[in-house]
Amino acid sequence: MEILMTGEIYLKKGPEIIKANPEELAEDEEEFAMVIEDLENANASKETINEIIERHETEMKLKEEGIKDYDGCDNFWISVVNEKGIEMLQKDYIPELEKTKRYRSKEDVDKRFIRLRLFLEKANYVGKYFTRTGYIKTVYPHGRTTMDMSYNRTFSNRFHTTLVLYEYGDNMLAVIEDGKTNERRFQVISHKYLDDGNYEFSGEVKNEYDDKAELYQAILKQLLGTKKKKI
Repeated sequence: MEILMTGEIYLKKGPEIIKANPEELAEDEEEFAMVIEDLENANASKETINEIIERHETEMKLKEEGIKDYDGCDNFWISVVNEKGIEMLQKDYIPELEKTKRYRSKEDVDKRFIRLRLFLEKANYVGKYFTRTGYIKTVYPHGRTTMDMSYNRTFSNRFHTTLVLYEYGDNMLAVIEDGKTNERRFQVISHKYLDDGNYEFSGEVKNEYDDKAELYQAILKQLLGTKKKKI
């Protein structure tokens, strides 16, 4: 039987789906009906009312179908087991962005995370460079929109290369190299960057990272703050 231990490295298995419950949806519809009634009483134009209705229908569809929440899917996580339960520390190359989530049982952790050792055991080696060929537009309920340009051929990314090492499930494990400093950083790339098909792999297969045991140790040293440019 596998025992959850402090200091194990994990990846999130995939995004969590955020959906509105039926009560919230019903309340939104009631409030919206009142908004439309007020607009009609104020003699708002048909064009204005139709535009608001269309926007509302889009928002309600998003709430009903749910939104994929990729928070933490592009990070390494480290387990900390204590008397209060299980803490999962979300690591980030910007220390200020690190945070901790608490879970009550090993089963809760296993639903959401996969150990890096198991990921590497099951993963296929890729060894090619990865580039996004488009942006990711995400529309949230209430109208907020974000544009994700990660791994794209933009000015901010053109000095970096992203070499995908392993792929399994909803995750890829990569190494990002700074073309100016030659510093290397291991990175998790979630399926968020594959779903729309706007990406490509290029170059000859590089086999310098095919030793899984050495790779695991290199990632561990990175997470513990020890600099190591190559393995």
